[in-house]
Amino acid sequence: MRPLKLTMSAFGCYADKQTIDFETLGNEGLYLITGDTGAGKTTIFDAITFALFGETSGDNRKAEMLRSKYAQENAETYVELSFQYHDKAYLIKRNPSYVRAKQRGEGITEEKADAELQLPDDRIVTKLREVNAKVEEILGINREQFVQIAMIAQGEFLKVLHASTEDRIEIFRKIFYTDAYKTFQDRVKKDANGLVTEIKEQRRGYDYSLGNVQVDANDEENTQKLSDAKSGLVLAGDVIEWLTQIISADDEAFSANEKLLEEVGVKLAEINQKVGQAEQDKKARDTLKAAEDRLPSEMAAQNEAESVLNAEKAKQPEYEAVKAQISEIERSLTKYQELQNLIDSIKLNEEKLSVEKQNAENLQKKQTSDTSALETAKEELKTLADAEVIAETLRSQQGKLTTRQSSIGSLTALLEGYSRLLFELKAAQDDYSEKSTIAKTKRDGYETLNKAYLDEQAGILAVELKDGQPCPVCGSTEHPAPAVLSVKAPTKAELDKAKKAAEAAESEMTTASGLASNLNGQSGTKRDEITAAATTLLGAPLFDNIPSVLESALTEVKTGLAEVSEQLAEQEKRIARKKELDEAIPTAESSLIKIGEALGKSKEQVAALTTQIDADSKTRDKQAAELKFKNEAEAKAEISALNIKKKGYEDVLQTAQTAYDTAKTKADGTATEIQTLQAQLADSQPLDLDALKQEKGATESTQRGLSESIRVVSARRATNQTALNAIIKTAKTITELETRYKWLKEISDTANGDISGKEKIKLETYIQAAYFDRIIARANIRLLQMSNSQFELKRRDVSGKQGQSGLDLNVIDHYNGTERDAKTLSGGESFIASLSLALGLSDEIQNNAGGIRLDSMFVDEGFDSLDDMKLSQAIQALMTISQTNRLVGIISHVTGLDEKIGRKIVVTKDRTGGSRAEIVLN
Repeated sequence: MRPLKLTMSAFGCYADKQTIDFETLGNEGLYLITGDTGAGKTTIFDAITFALFGETSGDNRKAEMLRSKYAQENAETYVELSFQYHDKAYLIKRNPSYVRAKQRGEGITEEKADAELQLPDDRIVTKLREVNAKVEEILGINREQFVQIAMIAQGEFLKVLHASTEDRIEIFRKIFYTDAYKTFQDRVKKDANGLVTEIKEQRRGYDYSLGNVQVDANDEENTQKLSDAKSGLVLAGDVIEWLTQIISADDEAFSANEKLLEEVGVKLAEINQKVGQAEQDKKARDTLKAAEDRLPSEMAAQNEAESVLNAEKAKQPEYEAVKAQISEIERSLTKYQELQNLIDSIKLNEEKLSVEKQNAENLQKKQTSDTSALETAKEELKTLADAEVIAETLRSQQGKLTTRQSSIGSLTALLEGYSRLLFELKAAQDDYSEKSTIAKTKRDGYETLNKAYLDEQAGILAVELKDGQPCPVCGSTEHPAPAVLSVKAPTKAELDKAKKAAEAAESEMTTASGLASNLNGQSGTKRDEITAAATTLLGAPLFDNIPSVLESALTEVKTGLAEVSEQLAEQEKRIARKKELDEAIPTAESSLIKIGEALGKSKEQVAALTTQIDADSKTRDKQAAELKFKNEAEAKAEISALNIKKKGYEDVLQTAQTAYDTAKTKADGTATEIQTLQAQLADSQPLDLDALKQEKGATESTQRGLSESIRVVSARRATNQTALNAIIKTAKTITELETRYKWLKEISDTANGDISGKEKIKLETYIQAAYFDRIIARANIRLLQMSNSQFELKRRDVSGKQGQSGLDLNVIDHYNGTERDAKTLSGGESFIASLSLALGLSDEIQNNAGGIRLDSMFVDEGFDSLDDMKLSQAIQALMTISQTNRLVGIISHVTGLDEKIGRKIVVTKDRTGGSRAEIVLN
């Protein structure tokens, strides 16, 4: 993959649109990306990575953070990259999600993340997921592989050289992406420890269930067996068998007790029946004696109540007389109602009469006032008849004044344009005068130099004469007294330069002259146009007086317009009032007619109501004379008083009747009860109630003892059955968990390097070591070259079985034949070693990715630690890489590199805060 052109807009440090044409850097070799710290050197690689994969090269910068903080509010943020792969050209454009100001109007708008890829056949791929998938399909690598291949971040491997064993594992995890192996190690170890916890939890459940087992406290054998089981002396299988036997024994005891309890229940039912019979007989004898004792008093009460009832029945004639009075008054109530209705009607009509009289009076007043108002409106309408004619005249005047005002405005604009032309003409004339003087000076200077040059031609020819060669003037081959060149004589170059200067000055003078002439013609034409317009509009005043006359005319027009506008507004009001009256007068006339009709109807209603009230008053007086009471209320009051008297008779009679009925019912009931009890006790045999109660108590005690025994056995049996079920389930679970733990523990110990007697190497470390060996092999090819065959890297052999190991790194020094820890390398030596490792990683990943080749790569900072010799060796190694049709960019600000590498991308910060990049080719 070779980048061809990169465009960044409002991206990272670059506030404005920035384009970098990589094609100008060539197809191979080294180039330098240089600039101040923080200027945006690495941002260039970030932009390429983002364009391809939608992410930056580092994990600390998310796509949402890429919009430049220095960008204009409405600037678009995007990256566009054209690149070549397998001789085919591609174009990709991508933008992150960001917020910017709207292009039109106020407010902000959110741009969603988007991407577009143009293929060599001009097909367009859109949508983020489809574009990402297509890029990976084209390149054959993902973002992580691209970053490791294209960006030689030797800084990571510099950490490897100096890190502790634990830190080295963390660094390798990031470089080799071995997180999955670490996750697997931790997961199996966590799962194994989890199984230990779960087995302990299940054993606690087993012990809890065993603690719930119940045995008969008097059964010493089972009590001891339970104690042994709780102490762990009995195996789970034996416990289950023993508990099954206990539950079976309780089942048999439960059945035997239930049978005995049933027999005792039958016997107790027979005893209860006899006790009930004995108690019933005793109660009947007691009730009979009580009834016989109270019957005489109940008969006496009945006789007394009968005497009182007969006395009340003797008052019946008085009661009937009161009832007749009530009926008579009630029959007359309708007449009272008719009288009251008539009175209410008279009152209502009198109220209507009052209202109608007031209405007639109001209508009369309104008729008078509306008639007067109508006459006034008609008179006003006559005065407004000429309003529209006057308004039309004023509008005509206004139009003429407006047209004149427009003409004055046009003439004013012509005068202003004329003034500007005069100003430009004066400047052009001054410029011409100045350039004329300069041209004359230049021409005079040239004439002087030309004359001097011609005068000195002999001297110039003499300078060129050589002995033995003929003179171009006389042909002599001997030159005894050649002319001498004057010190002040100009050269041909000086003369030509003076001539060009004179010609240029004359050209500028001619141009200035043409401009002044053109402006002079324009000003004359403009003056004639103004004179003609002024003659038409103002009556041919002198040209110099036109501005003042024009100002007076404009003032006069404005005054006239103001007066006409004021008068026109007044006439518009009169027209509006006339229209209002034209509509109001017919309405008022129609209203007066309706008022007159309403007044006539009101007077007719007053007469009708007066006649009706007089007739109803005579009828009212006649009906009132025929009735006993003044009104219905007095009649009803009399009925109420009679009803109270009537009810008094009825209540006393009812009370006497009720007392007699109650006394008779009571005496009759007692006599009936005596007869019933005597018949009931005629055939009964006497029983010993006390003896029956004693027998019942003994039988109930036996029944309670059996019930308690059944309850205890049932509860114990249920509890033990629940415990047995739980123990069976828990024992099975423990067996399964222990089986699973056995093989999972073996996997965990293997993956985590915890096998006793074996090397302490974890699975992740083993994988990292395998990667590391392959990378070291490739790195040593570079390191031997950059160190003049002095250094070679080697992974340290695993020594001992205590603690974790396997990733320690040594360096072999071929100059002295020693092998030592890589941490002992100096700063410059560490740099070339880490650079070799980074290049080795890039080669290994490309090889594993199916031979993928990137024709462009970047090398990060770190060159500042090298002396001149090591710097030259590092550059030579990178040159070797770049000579195979590969372009290598070095990101650094080291001065030595700037001197050694001619092609550069120079990144500088602007004072406004943003950055810019420029390609420099030396």
